[in-house]
Amino acid sequence: MHPLKGRKSVGHFLRAWREIRGHSLRDAAERIGISHAQLGRIERGAQEYRQSQFEALAYLYGCHVIHLLEPPPAWAKDTGRVVKDMDTSP
Repeated sequence: MHPLKGRKSVGHFLRAWREIRGHSLRDAAERIGISHAQLGRIERGAQEYRQSQFEALAYLYGCHVIHLLEPPPAWAKDTGRVVKDMDTSP
């Protein structure tokens, strides 16, 4: 199996979350400490992402990491809402 197979759909969801939360590609990338080109490749499924990047995006978008694996739900359109208790440590 190709190492990036399946990442395209995850990237599609990442892009949807970024757009629904009102971030530009440059803004989101800058806020998590990567280049906009790198984030673009991640969103297109052309580059793997690191867990730390995934977690940083979830924090930026105000959701749990698990939410980034699916399309944004209707409540995500309310950019003022932030998921409570984002700390998942035991």
